[in-house]
Amino acid sequence: AIIFVDITEPLGLLGEAASELAAPMAQAALGESYRYNQTDCAKALRKIGPSKALPVLIGGLNKQSGIHRQVSAAFILGHMGKDGQKAVPALRTALKDPVLKVRIEAAGALWKITGKSDEVLPVLQNALKIPKDLFDYHDSKDRRRAAEVLAEMGPAAIPAIDDLTISLQDLY
Repeated sequence: AIIFVDITEPLGLLGEAASELAAPMAQAALGESYRYNQTDCAKALRKIGPSKALPVLIGGLNKQSGIHRQVSAAFILGHMGKDGQKAVPALRTALKDPVLKVRIEAAGALWKITGKSDEVLPVLQNALKIPKDLFDYHDSKDRRRAAEVLAEMGPAAIPAIDDLTISLQDLY
């Protein structure tokens, strides 16, 4: 991971001159465990130009990629902001994934790319409504991530305030 972090920033500084490295960098980022490394990669990819990385990241959203890679792909795409526009159809498909954490991360990415809350709010609100008797450690992490995405949305998340309040009460 340290080597990965060490090279992403300099590659980003090279800009489009490093475009041939965008796809391998995106592939490496999908396997990366640390969010800050993925964020650094997304920043570098924005500077390099996303065109060669987007197919890799969009492919990472595919169910056959595995849950970790799906979540990583959505997270990185979200951090690419408007540069991730070509991934919107795949992210919309990921909103229907059977795995909650994939849906949450896809919702966050869609919000960051499109700025539209109508399709992401229901996903995030439902993530907060896991029945208390079915609740476990992983659900708490998913709820927390859903709350983080809602916080990133700012005023657009106001319709979810009641769900956030009830979710908080469920913890005690």
